[in-house]
Amino acid sequence: MFFCQYDDPIYIKDTKLEIIFLLANEQNIDVVLKELEEYAMEIDVPMVCKSIRAIGNLSIKLESTSEKCVAVLKNLLSNSISYIVQEIAVIVKDIFRKFPNRFNFLIPPLIKNIDLIEEPESKTSIIWVLGEYSNLIDHHVELLETMFENIQDDTLEVKVTLLTAIMKVYVDQPDNKQVQELVIDMLKYTTEQVDDPDLRERGYFYWRLITASSNITSASQNIDLTDIIRAHVPPIRSDADTLPQDILEELELNIGTLASIYLRPVKQVFRFAKLKQLPWSPCLMTREQRSSVTQSADRSLRSRSSSSINNGVNDGSLVSVGNHLRNVSLQDQQSVDRGHVPGRSTSTVSSSYLLGPGNNSNVGVANADTVARRQNSVNY
Repeated sequence: MFFCQYDDPIYIKDTKLEIIFLLANEQNIDVVLKELEEYAMEIDVPMVCKSIRAIGNLSIKLESTSEKCVAVLKNLLSNSISYIVQEIAVIVKDIFRKFPNRFNFLIPPLIKNIDLIEEPESKTSIIWVLGEYSNLIDHHVELLETMFENIQDDTLEVKVTLLTAIMKVYVDQPDNKQVQELVIDMLKYTTEQVDDPDLRERGYFYWRLITASSNITSASQNIDLTDIIRAHVPPIRSDADTLPQDILEELELNIGTLASIYLRPVKQVFRFAKLKQLPWSPCLMTREQRSSVTQSADRSLRSRSSSSINNGVNDGSLVSVGNHLRNVSLQDQQSVDRGHVPGRSTSTVSSSYLLGPGNNSNVGVANADTVARRQNSVNY
């Protein structure tokens, strides 16, 4: 059984989990989700977090299976375990950005377990949810006030996210007295008590923006805070974490080393390692070139078959169609056996035909007699 066993080392479990994620598709998603849900209930906290991340990323990677993945996350969320809730809070933000207003039923159980959220990354995600979906959350202003009371102990990322969430709520409810007081307290803190220049400048920006929007009376000079603070967020793409082509080629040449496990360039794992590269060859192609060549070959084959059939139909005989196709294939096979490529001269065979599609230059041209001698030597 390929799935993770209880006595597997941690690096074996990590590698198996990555392979399971990469091999998941619409046909085996039920088996994969069942296995990942079991991993998410183990006592190994790092393995639990990685399993939950894998379930959430599968919902983004395979859009047709997103409902099944979210159902598993909701089931795990009902256990009210601290590290499970925090990891789900992190991945739910990405799911909401990928599928806006589709899985809003996850918000109530998340808010119910908000007291279990302590890590900066998970706290940042839940604050983002409070600001983005404040109209769906009861007592959201009180929750933001509680977050603001403990802002001294939070990281810079949490403070920036809290400031943005409070401003989003203010844009939605500009006449709410409680929200206005919260905005003033937050802006005073960021502009008077914060030493970080980024957060302080953001506070000044919001303060002047509110002041300018309230002072302008002309309709032609009106400033719409919604377009600035609640700007459209682009959806998350599933190929955002795809490895660059050069790093992927380098990892393929170093399979069996630690670099292929960590998915990092060899120089980052082994400082004095020698970089491996494939020498240029007309038979080497990138993945984009390989797909384009395959598509062009399929189109050529279909057009050749259709033209042959049309010629036979015009003659008025179905028997001539079959005879024509058999004769064409027999001639092509005989030409290949003699080292002759159809449509080219009989004296030479291009390396792009012998080794695969590639550069059509004269590099690597083999003589047909040389091919015949090699065949005779092998037979001997």
